[in-house]
Amino acid sequence: MTSQTEVSSTSVDLEEKVKVLEEQLFEIQQKLKSLSNLPNHGTSEAKCEAPGTSQVKQVDAAGDTRPRGTYGHARSASSSSTASSSASSSSASLAIVTEEVHHESFSRVKILKIARDSKTGSSVQTAEKSKISEAKETGQLAFVLQKTVYDKFADEEDMSQIDIVNPDLWELLKEHLGDYPNHLFRGSPITLRSPYETIVFGWDALQKASNEEPKSEADEQAREDLKTLLKILSNGSSGDPKLDKHFRARESSRLDQIVQFDDLWTIFPPGTLVYGRPFQDQDQVFLVQNIVDIWPAVGERGQRSTPWELSCWTYDQNGDGYQRTAFTLVFEPFEGHKLIRDLQYYPFRLHDEHDKIRQELIQRGKIFRKLCTARDGSRLFEYDGDAIISRKGLSGLAPDDNNDGNNRFINVVPTPRPRSHMRPGLGTMGNPFAQPFPSSSSSSQAKSSRIKDRVMVDFQSYFQYGQSFAQNGSLQLSDLPPDCTCSDCRTNQGLNTRCRTLFDSKMAQDRRDWHEEQYLLCPPRVLGCVLRDKQWAQLQVSLIKEIPPEDTENAWHSRLQLADKNTKGLLFDLVRSHISTTTGLGSPKNQALEVDDFVPGKGKGLVILLYGPPGVGKTSTAETIAVATRKPLFSISVADVGTRARNVEFNLSRIFALATAWQAILLLLSQSQLTNRRSDEADVFLDARGGQSTSTDKNALVSVFLRVLEYYQGIMFLTTNQIAQFDIAIPSRIHIAIKYESLTPPQTKEIFKGFMKGLVENNEVEDYKAIMQWLEEDVYDEGFDGRQIRNIITAALGLARAECKHRNGEGRLSKKHLKAVVAHVRSFKRDFAAQYQRYLTRQENMIK
Repeated sequence: MTSQTEVSSTSVDLEEKVKVLEEQLFEIQQKLKSLSNLPNHGTSEAKCEAPGTSQVKQVDAAGDTRPRGTYGHARSASSSSTASSSASSSSASLAIVTEEVHHESFSRVKILKIARDSKTGSSVQTAEKSKISEAKETGQLAFVLQKTVYDKFADEEDMSQIDIVNPDLWELLKEHLGDYPNHLFRGSPITLRSPYETIVFGWDALQKASNEEPKSEADEQAREDLKTLLKILSNGSSGDPKLDKHFRARESSRLDQIVQFDDLWTIFPPGTLVYGRPFQDQDQVFLVQNIVDIWPAVGERGQRSTPWELSCWTYDQNGDGYQRTAFTLVFEPFEGHKLIRDLQYYPFRLHDEHDKIRQELIQRGKIFRKLCTARDGSRLFEYDGDAIISRKGLSGLAPDDNNDGNNRFINVVPTPRPRSHMRPGLGTMGNPFAQPFPSSSSSSQAKSSRIKDRVMVDFQSYFQYGQSFAQNGSLQLSDLPPDCTCSDCRTNQGLNTRCRTLFDSKMAQDRRDWHEEQYLLCPPRVLGCVLRDKQWAQLQVSLIKEIPPEDTENAWHSRLQLADKNTKGLLFDLVRSHISTTTGLGSPKNQALEVDDFVPGKGKGLVILLYGPPGVGKTSTAETIAVATRKPLFSISVADVGTRARNVEFNLSRIFALATAWQAILLLLSQSQLTNRRSDEADVFLDARGGQSTSTDKNALVSVFLRVLEYYQGIMFLTTNQIAQFDIAIPSRIHIAIKYESLTPPQTKEIFKGFMKGLVENNEVEDYKAIMQWLEEDVYDEGFDGRQIRNIITAALGLARAECKHRNGEGRLSKKHLKAVVAHVRSFKRDFAAQYQRYLTRQENMIK
């Protein structure tokens, strides 16, 4: 009894055979139609029975040739003959050579059909070869078309090749196709192989050339030969079934702007501008570099299983300059016809709003260039929107031996994507970064994260600390070989114009006004770092904004509350002075006041210690100074550098180098930030060495930190809750130390007002005066720290929103919301203080 699987398999095989028979029938009808339209001018010079027929000779292994009969000019007939001959001889490799003779308008063409046995595929030597050679020498031929037909058991597909004989025809082809890559039409005539992609790409230009007024008798003959060549390729006689199928539907497909999956390559000649939205749905234009494979691969039983790939480049920054960066665009298989504009990527000229989008992309490209060329110290920007996080943390740092969170900072070298089977193509532009890149399927999409933070735009640091290769969303870098640099290609102006190779020159990069296409081809993203979380990311150009000047002034004068105004001014002046000195922006007189150490490069930094209880503004001071000086704040902790002595020096050196390059305010978090208890792990760099409770490794950590700190040339803030356990060498490395006391009532008031200012301006506070009066009477003397004040307002806002959603409230912050939260915070604060005091008492008693 036949299983269901066998029935299904038989059904699929029958469907495939029906499709093959339908295609063969269609080809026979087309060829008969073309032959019936030809006027009868008699037979050609070859001896045969009638025009459009062919003499077939069978060649066995011994070289014996005998006439076997006459067959019509149809692929099905020759295929049948091949199959029959193969069946009659099991010991010898058989092949049929057919000399096809056409109407006298094709008298300058010799067409050979070779049917190969799938077992050997051996070539055939016949008397026809000598006839062709003789015709070539006497100039009787324009070209020779050789068709190769494989039997049904072969894995190969039918194909053909053309040898151009007429040198004037070759020169005509060179004139119109010489600007395509890969030297096909630059030197002496070579064998062209189907599907003759360069001829297909330049089809319109060749048709026009074939009808132009000839300049001489030889030129006239060349143009007639060109007409013949185009006619043979387009009338179903090319010898490549897929190419014949393409030409049958070419005109109607062009008229309707539709395409089949097999024909995708025909709409993307090298140099074509391609439109797509691969990065967060942002418009982008690429330029076709090369086609990875001409015909899409076919899976088992004829089913589409492999996407088709197109190599295109964008004009990107590589850390040192601008270069054409090639990416692989992937097209998923589809059945039947599809509107070209419905493809994920399609020729930009077909876009409905081509002119509008072109101008928008040119303007965006100008912003891209401005961001890339921002001076050191001016690459800090505001960002609010989606970004693609490429890597979190400082990649490239040496991890601890233990498998903890530090290993997220390892710069893992990705595995290159395997090269696909590539047919000799049309030339390439290559990957400018020459780095390994990750494998990603065509359907993979890079995940976006919502970012609202300050960012540093820095390609060079991204490649050094983040990913070692350029990224554009989830696109994968192309792995095609680099451009040909031979003198012929370098001097080929048409090729240079088509491929825009001149964009790579330093002159083109340094021009004040770029060519419009240089801007047009810039990507929609820049590479940089999200500062708060130290995340290396791809950032949308359109979402990057300058930092408003008012933010700088407001941060310093309003947000930062210190008890001593003189201390506030002292800190700011020290920081500004150091920045102007290290960047060379200070006056020559101030530069001369600099004190040099005996050891070059030593003691050039500014180290400031802020110590005191939690929540009194130590971290806020560093953050506010960074905002006021428009410098990035780069906070690090022990998690960023590890605890293994042999790795800490390397890691700290890299972090310090990055902070120096960014002119950043470096903040070393050496306390838990949440309680006034010490965090032993976080203070390992500052604790005294040599004590009974310290280990050799811990002593080494302090020594390493002090040594690296000596050569740090930037600004560093150290914050801590206690200084009693400091190593004796720490004070000599500190330029100035500031003690922070608990907040006074006036400071508390200003902090409350600062947090509520934005809410009041947005009309999110109900009866602001009543709230401030209640705070004055009941809250300011409680001794809340800055974090507690922030938490109180945040929790009260949550109550207001919940009331709006579930109890039909207005959603505005009111006194009752604040009172409810303050009551709980006050109660916890008092209980915690009592518990903590009992803990301290027990510790003292244990010591006694």
